Amino acid sequence: MTITALEVIEAARDEHMAFSPARTPNALLLRQLQSYKRRLFQKITNVNSSVLQNAASDVAVDILTFDFANGFDLGDYLYVLPDGEIEPQNEIDPGDRSKFWLIGQNARLFSRPALSGWIRGTRLFLQGSAQDWSGFLFLHLSIIPQPTGPTGLADDFDPMPDSGRDVLVAYLARFMAKRGHADPTLPAIDSRTYQGEHLQRETEFLTEMGLRKKANRIKTLDTFPAGP
Repeated sequence: MTITALEVIEAARDEHMAFSPARTPNALLLRQLQSYKRRLFQKITNVNSSVLQNAASDVAVDILTFDFANGFDLGDYLYVLPDGEIEPQNEIDPGDRSKFWLIGQNARLFSRPALSGWIRGTRLFLQGSAQDWSGFLFLHLSIIPQPTGPTGLADDFDPMPDSGRDVLVAYLARFMAKRGHADPTLPAIDSRTYQGEHLQRETEFLTEMGLRKKANRIKTLDTFPAGP
């Protein structure tokens, strides 16, 4: 099921009579969702990057023109998946590709694979020199870009799992509660209650994402058990 911005906003408004469009316009809530979406996706990536893999796009780095001194700018990315592939010149079969090792920046100072690289800021650097990479044409990386939107009420939050809906709703309710109201005819707002609800929802959601990663790892070990 796709989670839309309209669905999230309407559900958050249902939390209190004061959360009306007159006090908090949709345009303001959309901007809040844009900002929070970036922060939440970063937190999801920290606990289980595979959740967002459907949003990944392939980036082909031209090795023949690669600037080994200054590196290659990957742009505004959220996460770079570690399973890159190196395409040889005159490739006949994709099975001929070599594995690329993405290592930590400090690891480059110690023993490291020949076909490896690291990221500093937003720039990718490759181990060695152009001569070490002769015979190769492209380095293929899967990159999860920084999320954009929502900019409209019909925009969605894919590839966020459906269970993330309650986190988004709780965040908007927390934001509107913090703004408060001065209408004596409406019930008072306890902003601390909404803050606690949001923190609990977010913690439960991220814990669920982490458990998914653990479950997938156990399933993989059952399918491909380690040797003696």
